[in-house]
Amino acid sequence: MQALLEDPGTRLERNLKLLQGKYSARVLHQLFQGTRRFGELKRAIPGISAKTLSDRLRFYTQEGIVTRISYNVLPLRVEYHLTPKGEQLRSIMSQLQHLLDSAPDSADEAANGENTPTRPTLRLNGSLSSRVAG
Repeated sequence: MQALLEDPGTRLERNLKLLQGKYSARVLHQLFQGTRRFGELKRAIPGISAKTLSDRLRFYTQEGIVTRISYNVLPLRVEYHLTPKGEQLRSIMSQLQHLLDSAPDSADEAANGENTPTRPTLRLNGSLSSRVAG
């Protein structure tokens, strides 16, 4: 019931927290590639500390994005993989990346005059049109 009453903007902000924080995107990118062990993740993400990686993995586990599997062997073996919710996030992130990759750079738009500000003008027949500001 709480989710139905919650402001959509608040839910969006909460969900965007999945991507906030240093190394978040890199950790997710690695997990999007498949099951990973802690050491594999640490080696694959230059500069990340063990504490930061642990914090990110704990957060994603609590949010239901990642499952932590601990094997009862010595030395301790722990693996992390995406949950169904994590797989949905991967799909969304892939679509977002595709959208961003296909969008022209704003510098390219400006060079081509595509992003030039326009000013609405009123024609004599009462219709509106746009013209380049200047």
